Amino acid sequence: MDKKIFAFIIFFLIFAALSNPLEASRHHQGRSSAGRRALSPQADESVEKSPGRINDAYVIHFILDGTNAEAFENAREKGLLPNISNMFFENGAVFEKGLSLFPSTSTTVYQSYATGLLPGRSGIPHLQRMDRNTMEVVDYMTISGNRMMNSDLINTLALINPASGNLGEKTSIFELLEGHPSAAIYSSFYRGASYVYPKIPIKALWSAYVSGNREKVDDLALKRVMKIFSNDDAGKIPRYTLVGLYSSDIVGHHFGPKSPEVEGVLARFDLFLAQFDELLGKRGLKEKTYIVVTADHGMHESGRLFKLQKELEEKGAHFKPRSPKDKKFIIFAADRGVVSTHIYVRHDGGFEPLTDPETLRSLPSIHGGDLDLIKSLLELEATEFVIVRRGERNSRIFSKDGKSADIDCFRIGRSDYCSYEFDRSLGDPFNYSSNPELSHLLDGSPHSSLEWMHATADEMYPDAIISSSLIFEDGRGGDIYLTTSDGYGLRKAKAGNHGGLSSEDMRVPTMISGPDVPKGKFGTMRQTDLYPLLIEWFGLTADEGNYDGRNPLSKKAAKNAEAAKLAEMDKIFSNNPPVFKIVDMDHFVRNQIAPKIPTSSFSMLIPAAREELKVRSGRLAAVQSYVKKLQAIKENPEGHPDFDQRYLEDHIKITERAFRRTSMELQRIEDIIKILESCKNPSSYECNAI
Repeated sequence: MDKKIFAFIIFFLIFAALSNPLEASRHHQGRSSAGRRALSPQADESVEKSPGRINDAYVIHFILDGTNAEAFENAREKGLLPNISNMFFENGAVFEKGLSLFPSTSTTVYQSYATGLLPGRSGIPHLQRMDRNTMEVVDYMTISGNRMMNSDLINTLALINPASGNLGEKTSIFELLEGHPSAAIYSSFYRGASYVYPKIPIKALWSAYVSGNREKVDDLALKRVMKIFSNDDAGKIPRYTLVGLYSSDIVGHHFGPKSPEVEGVLARFDLFLAQFDELLGKRGLKEKTYIVVTADHGMHESGRLFKLQKELEEKGAHFKPRSPKDKKFIIFAADRGVVSTHIYVRHDGGFEPLTDPETLRSLPSIHGGDLDLIKSLLELEATEFVIVRRGERNSRIFSKDGKSADIDCFRIGRSDYCSYEFDRSLGDPFNYSSNPELSHLLDGSPHSSLEWMHATADEMYPDAIISSSLIFEDGRGGDIYLTTSDGYGLRKAKAGNHGGLSSEDMRVPTMISGPDVPKGKFGTMRQTDLYPLLIEWFGLTADEGNYDGRNPLSKKAAKNAEAAKLAEMDKIFSNNPPVFKIVDMDHFVRNQIAPKIPTSSFSMLIPAAREELKVRSGRLAAVQSYVKKLQAIKENPEGHPDFDQRYLEDHIKITERAFRRTSMELQRIEDIIKILESCKNPSSYECNAI
């Protein structure tokens, strides 16, 4: 396409986006006045709320977007990154197994840096989503959609936390720093930031897609960083700055993730780092500043085009058409040009989140008869995994080679425990069973999220158990997540791509330096784990129940055997009726519980189970409280001007599902306690009289 024509199109789209009524000043429930001004680069000039006390610290986080971990290390070994080597490898902390999140895309990971939330608990499921209630598409890669991403943020952990009981709880580090200057520079996520730059990335778009000066995209961001840190008024220097550096991603897509051009981008950043370090010294900020450098996701070599919609339509799939008037479609694929997509499927008359994968075996075909969507997807040459929702914390994984597995997750206290079951005669989709060192995790029992993370970090699909199950929790994502294989990508063929579960997409450079940061090399961490470090560095108060991240520099917690056993019993009861419906209690305890949890250990589990009962009672009460709040908003919207009415039905649906889930969880722990207290002898009258 002619560059002038392309430039005209860009500016036309910008104009159209700015004229979009969706960008009217309506805001998400729970947002502060400072948050409402976040779209303005001048918003830091007046702050209504008096700032709370924080530590005298500064944090700046540079995101080398889309940088392949091996390419980064190769550049360092070649001597191209001397300042990075000095600042982090010699005088900072380097995490040798930094992990991205799935889907491995910018939107899902940028929010996690600022919130500590996994994507499936933040309401931001991918680069694009469909509203299940209105069937409208929200595309975060457009200007209006990018702003929607910041109002889309929810927190399902806060919803079930008695201390919060609110999907719109102030969560982002920008919001927690309200009253103190903060900045989001070329960051897709900025909710609550007092300074956001740029409002519209015209120069970056021109450099990336018109002039071909892709490396200049980073220059624009870094010049702005130097400018704001050179401010004569030290009180206006941001305490927290999140900086998106997209040149490595743009160049990697175009030339390949390990190309010399990517190395050149990294070398330019390294030179900047020396200049920035010098500036911090001159301003007297060096001893107060924490510097974080990460990649949000990695990238792998690609180049082949997967025409998903075309190939599925040939098999009979009825996709969402371009016309907004056509509401009879069966399938919408949120296909945004990476190597994964998520698919929404109409079933039982609507788009309610799926609970049974078998529903997808008999969808209406445009050719007449039924369409087996799972089978059809697996037959496509470019398919790698088909990950199907089985409820809010459960999934079924299908691989191209005929393997399948079920993942079931349970929350005990503030930790997630997940099991992974598959047909041992065939092997498992992620090929974990080929590694004898993982055999203790493949027993069908739930194991903690941290165990899965540490044990699988070196595998071809690191952290896949947590990634491919909890992504479904909030219901905003589709009913299926599809990943591609063999260098295929969606929408457009690119030399490099990302978005999948593979180690090249998931393993990312992760390093920090600053006052009191221990020097050396450390093991595994998720990108969510940076959030608790921010809380600590600033001396903020944040409820640990409201985020997923765990401090990666703290001592590794010992295995909680009691919690694991409760998760095991939780799983058993999730697959069985309540105890009052069980006819032969003796048989049930001896054959289903005792092989996993010996009756001799029942007494020792009772205190932990009673504590879990308190936790689950609190969760249900928190959800019930928010149900009442939403009902009041629905009955009197004018009386709640701070609540964005666009999200009312969405919040109601999410909360209704949470209410059903927490009610069942409470019922299960009550039943577990009855068994523990009464069935130490399964043959006893006390046990069989439950």
